[in-house]
Amino acid sequence: MSNFTWPVDKREKGNRIRVHLLIRQFLRKGKTEFVKIKKNITMIYLLWALINLALSLYFLSICIKAIKLVRQELGLFATVIFVIGLLSFCGRNNDKNKDTNSNQTKNWTFTSNDSLHQDISSFLDVKLQDNLISKYEITIDYGKDKNNINVPISAFPSTTGFRAGTEWKAVSISVYKTNDNTKFQYYVAGYVEWNLLGINVYTQNKIFEGTVSTEKPCEKI
Repeated sequence: MSNFTWPVDKREKGNRIRVHLLIRQFLRKGKTEFVKIKKNITMIYLLWALINLALSLYFLSICIKAIKLVRQELGLFATVIFVIGLLSFCGRNNDKNKDTNSNQTKNWTFTSNDSLHQDISSFLDVKLQDNLISKYEITIDYGKDKNNINVPISAFPSTTGFRAGTEWKAVSISVYKTNDNTKFQYYVAGYVEWNLLGINVYTQNKIFEGTVSTEKPCEKI
């Protein structure tokens, strides 16, 4: 019985098929691991939010019991003074938080309107992080210069969703032109504050970078 030898082109075709299958298996495994990591991050954020919610409700119940105790022991006038003092203390904390979080609405400007070809701009919403219960995003406003090239005008950060106990703050936002006129490169540096009842217990540095396409922008006149 004579030995049969595959032609060279069929062997090469079989090798390519095996390589293709290995690549698909590797990508499928990587996607599965990424989904697992994303679920774990979501659970951490959700657990932290629930802990803050539970502590807030417990603190509220303590305040109600304290008000009742003050009224029983010291009378109505002392109760009113105690409530006013408690509300003013909470109000000062809220004002302080607004001042420290003011950079959430800060705009980073890259190009002046005088250098634009027309007074028409478009904007892009870039999703930086999505942990299913909250999203970190930046909005990029851009237009065309006198050479009809897309240029970034400004950008600002935002947070949407359920974010009890965490606060993302952007420190620096940079947006650059690329060789492709339909794409921008962005770099965002900031940090996430993990708080318990408004008290910062941990600060996590966050850096996001990547490219965004201008294929389907939203126009703004």
